[in-house]
Amino acid sequence: QFTPAPSNYHPMNMNERIFAVGVLFIGLVLFSSLLGSTTALLSQVRKDAYLRLRDSENLRSFLSDNQVSLKLGNQIQHFLRGNRRRHARVTEAELHSLKTLPASLQSELRYEV
Repeated sequence: QFTPAPSNYHPMNMNERIFAVGVLFIGLVLFSSLLGSTTALLSQVRKDAYLRLRDSENLRSFLSDNQVSLKLGNQIQHFLRGNRRRHARVTEAELHSLKTLPASLQSELRYEV
């Protein structure tokens, strides 16, 4: 039962009991899969954040240890921070599925791009 209060609905014969057990088992598997995926995603996000933080600390330490001027250090950090946010553009050569398009669609696409 998935209801918050007791109810009088329950399996009455063997087929209904097998169906109820099957539904419970499938629900358990789906919930476990969802929980595992969420945990993996959060772990990856945490790892990425830690690597960015460590890289930033290492850069600051490098700039400080080598007595790089404050102005140049700020320019370097600003550039790296802005460059991290940019995504590389996807080119037509990287999309193999575009090669399967008819020539007319390919020419229209090239015209618009």
